[in-house]
Amino acid sequence: MKIDRMTIESKTVLAPLAGISDSAFRRLARSFGAGLVFTEMVSVEGLLRRNRPSLQLLNFTEEERPIGAQLFGSRPESAGMAVKVAEEFKPDFIDFNAGCPVRKVVRKEGGAALLKDLKLLEEILRRMIEATELPVTLKLRSGWDEDSVVVVEASQMAESLGCRAVTIHPRTQRQGFSGNADWELIAKVKEAVRIPVIGNGDVKTPQDAKRMLDETGCDAVMIGRAALGNPWIFSKTNHYLNTGELLPEPTIEERMEVFLKHVRFMREEIGEDRAIKRMRSHIGWYIKGLLYANRLRQRIIRIDRYDELEQVLQEYVNPVSFREQIRNSNVFGPVTEGATAFGVDLSTDERGAGTILQRRPETYQGAWSKHEREVEVKAFMSPRYQEMLNRWLEYRYLILEHSPRIYERIQMLLQTPMTDETITRIFSEIETALSQTPEDGCRVSAALHIWGKLKGK
Repeated sequence: MKIDRMTIESKTVLAPLAGISDSAFRRLARSFGAGLVFTEMVSVEGLLRRNRPSLQLLNFTEEERPIGAQLFGSRPESAGMAVKVAEEFKPDFIDFNAGCPVRKVVRKEGGAALLKDLKLLEEILRRMIEATELPVTLKLRSGWDEDSVVVVEASQMAESLGCRAVTIHPRTQRQGFSGNADWELIAKVKEAVRIPVIGNGDVKTPQDAKRMLDETGCDAVMIGRAALGNPWIFSKTNHYLNTGELLPEPTIEERMEVFLKHVRFMREEIGEDRAIKRMRSHIGWYIKGLLYANRLRQRIIRIDRYDELEQVLQEYVNPVSFREQIRNSNVFGPVTEGATAFGVDLSTDERGAGTILQRRPETYQGAWSKHEREVEVKAFMSPRYQEMLNRWLEYRYLILEHSPRIYERIQMLLQTPMTDETITRIFSEIETALSQTPEDGCRVSAALHIWGKLKGK
């Protein structure tokens, strides 16, 4: 894809995300293959006042190129003058946002509110294009509401004025981020204009990206929320588009390494103190779905130094060390003095290691057996093992209701050494059980079993 004379290397684009897609995040996205990035949305009025936070949003490194400075506002004269301020930072192009649905933006007639007044939007774009030699692009939603879908008309108008590309998020302002994006509107825009069209909305996987490209004919796909804690989405999508092959999910070690790299980028940009505070808003995305994620998050939000963060994450990704620490707790035997897990002293802290394991069996919160708790710890050794275990723990009583015989078989398999063959067999047994119709007698047995577990607590 080419925007004016600028060649974009891949078909994946990072969306501008207010409060998130700072320079560090953009550098990370580019390193994983995002072909194009944008600054966070910057107010034209803030730029004209030389407001320091507004100016800081336009800072970027050479690693981030090609990069667009995204502006928003509702006054044509301000937009034209603000472009001159943005030019001082030497972005590759200027992008104007007429799609933001956020209330504080539309309340001032900016963002998606401009879709109610295309004449005003036209004048804003005209002033911006006249004020700069840089390419100007436009971000749009489909319209204000379902009764005023104007995205095709607005795109044609933008092209006639000299805009070099349009990005389409086919939801209305009223929809916000709810419902489904209407990709058919992207296809209609692509048919109506000759400039590049970037599709946006509901791209969560490489398969989604390919489907959007195939169904709409758009030139590239913009990825936003799916990139949070997941910069691999760009490399995986690019690889899938080029080869048809899906790359495996990152390991726990890879997740933690990239998270630390992200924090180092922040540290270079804003210093260690501010970087450590800001990373707290990102850690939840990186560890989502991992075992003991809540306990790890609680530990990290109390961290003040980068070296301490490294130490905690090294402990987390070391399953052998972690298992030994757990085995030293009263769940399995005596606690050795000074034994720790996630920074908690197991010899003194009654919460034990994590939200699942407790030091004293009599205070253990849950109806799982000792063996199941041991399996939880072993799950660190294999992402596939972890996936299987999570599925078993989620559906085990439903499996008992559907087929007590399969329930017993899985219990026996869990007590054997874990191999790929065993894990595959357990997955198969789970699916077989859930496909069977439960009988009334089995339902009663399952209910009594659960009651016995809870009563025994």
